Amino acid sequence: MTECKLCGGKVTFQRVDVQRGWGDRLVIIPGVPAYVCGQCGEQYFDADVALEMDRIKKATGVPGERIIQVPLRPYTAEARGWEGFACSCGFLQYCQNGGPFEVFTAQDRSLEKYKRLGAGPRSNGHL
Repeated sequence: MTECKLCGGKVTFQRVDVQRGWGDRLVIIPGVPAYVCGQCGEQYFDADVALEMDRIKKATGVPGERIIQVPLRPYTAEARGWEGFACSCGFLQYCQNGGPFEVFTAQDRSLEKYKRLGAGPRSNGHL
């Protein structure tokens, strides 16, 4: 794989730290082989790697396991809804890459505005 399926950026092989939840536990798996997009950060895993991560997160213990403490901090701010946010399906990425930034309102969700900015929704259903 050399091209990201989400943004079209270049994908390279790396080792990454992955966080997975299982029940009330958070499991961190360091050094997982992945293909990572240099543009948007999307991570892709081979099927055997995904299965091994699933096995590790469900295990009651694995050799070399360490226990660490992680603070649990509640989110207390009120949700503001859609107004004032840009969609994550292309506009935000465009903005981070130096494109124009505009704050969208609920009335601004038109495809035409995205096209004028040179960005646009991906096939993930966001807009």
